[in-house]
Amino acid sequence: MPTYEQLQHLSTEQFRRACGVKLQTFNRLVEVLAEAKVKQKPGRPSIVSLENQLLLTLEYLREYRTYFPIAQSWGIHESTVCRMVQKTENTLIKETDCHLPGMKQLHGSEELSLTVVVMDATEQAIEKPKKTQRLYYSGKKKHHSLKAQIVIAWQWAQIICCDCEKGSTHDFKLLKKSRVHFQQGQLCLADAGYQGLHKRHQRSHTPHKKPKGGELTAEQKQENQLLAAQRIIIEMVFRMLKRFRLLSSRYRNRRRRWGLRLNLIAGLYNFELP
Repeated sequence: MPTYEQLQHLSTEQFRRACGVKLQTFNRLVEVLAEAKVKQKPGRPSIVSLENQLLLTLEYLREYRTYFPIAQSWGIHESTVCRMVQKTENTLIKETDCHLPGMKQLHGSEELSLTVVVMDATEQAIEKPKKTQRLYYSGKKKHHSLKAQIVIAWQWAQIICCDCEKGSTHDFKLLKKSRVHFQQGQLCLADAGYQGLHKRHQRSHTPHKKPKGGELTAEQKQENQLLAAQRIIIEMVFRMLKRFRLLSSRYRNRRRRWGLRLNLIAGLYNFELP
């Protein structure tokens, strides 16, 4: 794997293709790590610079290789790679630049009181759990999975909040567990997994469901197509998040850090929005 010194001469787009973030974002994250290091107790200095520690972490999130081949590429032990990755993730998630706005912040702003929000859920396959397998088995995907619900602001494609649950949880049940509430003036767009949302929030739109033994009218089909065209932006957001293979391939690690990594990648995505 090339070091930071070798990659910093690339163009902005090439650097982003290499590690998943822009060079400006990378430099800002290095500053965050440097500030956090000053506050920590002094100890034995690492043989890997802060820039390369961040690059190693982004490499792990981007390519999602196991620790062993990454360790071989950098000439260090795989346990050292594990510690570096987790330490860097824990430091970055505490930085305000990588925090998601959250629904409370959205509700507290009068300027955003009429925001159109889009909500959807996605699933990621995981290794078969040794215990409580039924809780993680998704009947829709036919494999064990974790489910993430994401709410975005339609005007800016900014992620507002993320919530995680086991794969067997229905989308609407996940909404109830997440306790996400919308203001009266907000318009919420959702897919067919949120049928009945209008009972909780009047200004919400979900696709018309085909009646049993019947057909949708031409007007209903047209409304469904219009809603799909408006909701396509959240599929683009999912695509941007899943550039990091950690969120797109089968998740191999312990499930307790999955939510942290999802929020961190979502925070990096928000940070790079214009």
